[in-house]
Amino acid sequence: RINLNVSPYFATRYLLDRLHRFKAIMPDADVRLTIMVELPDFARDDVDVSIQWGFGAWPQYEHSLLLRDYKIICCTPELGRSLKTPEDLAAQQLLHPVRGPKLWASVLKSLGVDAPERPGDLRFQDAATLRHATWAGLGIGLISEIDAMEDVKSGRLIAPFGTGVMRAMPEQDVPGFYLVFPKAHRRVKAVSTFCRWIENENWHGGSAEA
Repeated sequence: RINLNVSPYFATRYLLDRLHRFKAIMPDADVRLTIMVELPDFARDDVDVSIQWGFGAWPQYEHSLLLRDYKIICCTPELGRSLKTPEDLAAQQLLHPVRGPKLWASVLKSLGVDAPERPGDLRFQDAATLRHATWAGLGIGLISEIDAMEDVKSGRLIAPFGTGVMRAMPEQDVPGFYLVFPKAHRRVKAVSTFCRWIENENWHGGSAEA
């Protein structure tokens, strides 16, 4: 039995379509998956392994980066008409991820914009809700690349400053999805096998070599 706790976005965009690969390695594994935005209490919540969105700030646990979550600045075409230069972002409602409170500040700094955080900016717990708020024209969103490119292609959103802003930022300022777990959990064979598989998988595309 392996109790997994996974970020909603990573589960739907990456993990669920690939779990059959792990089951091929360990067909008798009883995988139990829960979706949770917050880092679980591994003892209280009976979780063996978690996949978390963040910046790797879990010194009490073993953690390894699986995939960087590069974002694209997106908005509706209507809002985009008022964005001629990056400085224009300072006057707009910005949509923040709750668990990345300094992410917009880092993005704006990379664009040469000094914009203090405003108490009235909207904050969202999960990527899906933030994306829907961007669709609704509630503000300017930082949307994960896969979603952003779909929305730009469909015409629902635009990327007024291109798609590579975050890729030019220092890596420590870019969030990602991390495998997180208490070090002692790796002593359990099923958990160790799962960790080895997920760390070797190529989350950017095809399967990685074991």
